Amino acid sequence: MSTSIKLSIADLLTELVRMPTISSDFAANIEALDWIEGQLGELPLDIKRFEHNGVPSLVATTRSVKNEKNPKLWLAGHVDVVPATGDLFVPKITGNKMTGRGTYDMKSAIAVFIRLLQDLGDNLNDYDLGLMLTGDEEPGGANGVGWLTQRHGYRGQAVLLPDSLKNWELEISAKGVNFFRFTSSGKDAHGSRIWEGDNAVERLLAFIDVLRTHTTTEPCGDPKHYHHTLNIGRLEGGEVVNQVPHTAEALVDIRIIPGTSTNDVDEWVKAAQTLVPGITAERLQGQAQPLISPPTEATQLFLRIAEAAIGRQIPHVHAHGGTDARYFADHDIPVITINSDGGEPHTKNEWVDLADLNVYYRVVKRFVDEWAGL
Repeated sequence: MSTSIKLSIADLLTELVRMPTISSDFAANIEALDWIEGQLGELPLDIKRFEHNGVPSLVATTRSVKNEKNPKLWLAGHVDVVPATGDLFVPKITGNKMTGRGTYDMKSAIAVFIRLLQDLGDNLNDYDLGLMLTGDEEPGGANGVGWLTQRHGYRGQAVLLPDSLKNWELEISAKGVNFFRFTSSGKDAHGSRIWEGDNAVERLLAFIDVLRTHTTTEPCGDPKHYHHTLNIGRLEGGEVVNQVPHTAEALVDIRIIPGTSTNDVDEWVKAAQTLVPGITAERLQGQAQPLISPPTEATQLFLRIAEAAIGRQIPHVHAHGGTDARYFADHDIPVITINSDGGEPHTKNEWVDLADLNVYYRVVKRFVDEWAGL
């Protein structure tokens, strides 16, 4: 499509939400990036496409960037979304609110980025600016931003990543992520003669209870919930009600606050295995150290512009979820993680306020002018 025909931010978002870009559907994510590249095709940008382990990425930089891997500012985001039923890929608008999978996490920001680049048009040569879009943030980002930064050497002097879970709040830290598959082995027996068996489900739960001693259970009494957490995402074991199960498996998500590392979590697991034998542990993709992102010069500029636009002070918060900011932070690249008005990501009620999204566009536009303009 010619970039001379500009869709509104709402129309861009509508088109993006209609694409069922579930993380595991590489073809859908490639198609989405193809469409985005088409929106940018006539602009003075150098566009590169990547693919690693099936995961697609798109990187575009203005031609005034002296080092295409190190622009003054990245506009960064992900096109992939968590699984959803087909009806959630049909965006619905009621008043100023659009609902649908990915409206808030995070296709609304991508729509803003596309329209911004189109509006800058031929003037893009006056900016030290890049766009980085990937297709695997939801399962951890290792084959997208992780691969681009760690294997291809992409850096940058600042990153705008609107992937926060609450509107107009600046994330200054994020919990570390630890995904595990734990498997227990026991001995089967008749359900009426449990003393002749070794219940693998009970063994696995006992093991997890040991791990829980390092985390906080809810309700905790802390409204900010600034503590370690443990969630059992899936638990499977046994076949019938009257048999002692001999195997069991659990998928477990452990989040840790800054000051604790993934190595510490590994030690927790080893200690629990000693106390409860017969458990094997496998780390799953998505591991991330806790992130601390103190405000920098770029962050302070964005805050001044945003606070003037919305007429209130923006709170600084500690995030419970992880984002691709982890990979930039590994290279000491400042990340600004702040979003417009919306909410309920990963649910059937996910939404974004279209009127506020236009406010967000104006904030980003001014920030890009002042920070990345030459």
